[in-house]
Amino acid sequence: LAVRYVETRRPTMDISGTFVELGRATMPNASDGTFLVADKIERQAKKFAETNYALRLMEAVGVCIVQNEPALLVGETGCGKTTLVQRLASATKRDLVVQNLSLQTDSTDLLGGYRPLEIRHLARRVYVDFVDIFVSSFSKTQNAEFLAYVSSAYEKGQWKRLSQCFRRAAKMGQNKMRELAAGSGRESSSRTSDSSIDRVSDFSTPSAWGSFRVAAERFEKQRVASESGLAFAFTEGALVDAIRTGKWVLLDEINLASGETLERLCGLLDDSRGSLTLTERGDTEALRRHPDFRLFAAMNPATDTGKKDLPASIRARFTEIYVDELVDPFELRTVAARYLSGALMGINTPLEHSDTVTDAVDVYLQCRVLSDQALVDGGGQKPRYTLRTLCRALTAGRNFILEQRLSPKRAILEGFELAFEGPLDPPSRTQLRKTLHAKLSKDL
Repeated sequence: LAVRYVETRRPTMDISGTFVELGRATMPNASDGTFLVADKIERQAKKFAETNYALRLMEAVGVCIVQNEPALLVGETGCGKTTLVQRLASATKRDLVVQNLSLQTDSTDLLGGYRPLEIRHLARRVYVDFVDIFVSSFSKTQNAEFLAYVSSAYEKGQWKRLSQCFRRAAKMGQNKMRELAAGSGRESSSRTSDSSIDRVSDFSTPSAWGSFRVAAERFEKQRVASESGLAFAFTEGALVDAIRTGKWVLLDEINLASGETLERLCGLLDDSRGSLTLTERGDTEALRRHPDFRLFAAMNPATDTGKKDLPASIRARFTEIYVDELVDPFELRTVAARYLSGALMGINTPLEHSDTVTDAVDVYLQCRVLSDQALVDGGGQKPRYTLRTLCRALTAGRNFILEQRLSPKRAILEGFELAFEGPLDPPSRTQLRKTLHAKLSKDL
């Protein structure tokens, strides 16, 4: 009875302006609201079928999100592991970064490394910071001539002159910060004896000018090095950016990564405040981890030849969730109805109970049986038909209905032929086509 309850339970999903409630998991939305706009969330929701099984999996992942635990999704290819995380990210208005790992993936692909750069790329970063901090500390109108001089040096590629301007501005800014610190009261901090100074923005601070001076000195060193063709700069990887800004990261096919790459991730997996130290850049302190940062991973089980398993020392640090393949015909009809909505209309019955949807699901299940018993692909291996294959067939059929105005039966048949017959050898393709036409070409 308990197993029956677990397998049939349907968690409720309630999306509000500040929280997403999914069963026993309550996840806050992105605080700044800048990750995803409403129409994008709605478009992604239309592509996702909220079956009972999918909602239970999302609830389990949601609990990991609330508890700030790294989640490892284990399942066969095409069963929806990535889609589940993408749906949760869109519902909570989070920015999700998906990194596909392989044997060739190096730690620098995730964390970053020193790469040769043109001096113009180096100058642009410092120039943008210069404009922001300078106009927030000094009068833009009274210093228009100096700003035009710096802009001209940047546009003409006069890097030595530009570097001199950066260092001069850094000195001016730090001097002004010292003058303000010596003043008394808020009124005295808004005026100085320098006639070229109008006012000071709240965003201009001594630490900001100190950071800019460091950047200006670094640019001068890089400029000198570039004259001999050896200009290098450390470029942070997508994982480092996500740790700083609070994005979500999904490491797909994590079991294929090398042991060296996986070892660099251990610091993130230790606890909810774990982080990384960029020793490649010479850092001695760990990165400050944003409280909204979450880490997910996905992998295929090592059941076939050539599939690599994840080391136990890494795997034990994750909360592991197994994602089984969806073969329940009733839930598959829900998926099919979601993908065909807008192209088909149920007459007196819900779309998932229509003959077109029922036939499509039945044919999909028959194709799975055939793939195990009789079909082979061009390499002599058994083809693998998954939920991804079904969704591709239905998407193609929907496009045929809406764009080419084909009849629903003809469109679904064309979609299945396109998605299912491609990898097969000629004899298997002929056998599969007979199955497709026997079920889907009635009354054509």
